[in-house]
Amino acid sequence: MARKVPVRRWMQGLNRAMPVVLDTVGVILLSGSAILAFGLAAGVAALGVGCIVLNWRFYSGT
Repeated sequence: MARKVPVRRWMQGLNRAMPVVLDTVGVILLSGSAILAFGLAAGVAALGVGCIVLNWRFYSGT
């Protein structure tokens, strides 16, 4: 029984981090596809907008 407690804590931490990880991967894939489809400037712009949205969504405090 006592061995399951650290696993539960680890899984709770993973559950809290997973939305940030998934959204970050989405931003990376979006910017990569924008680079391939429209060029480097569009990819950099998509990455910048994605970072701003991630910061607003996860670190705004509301």
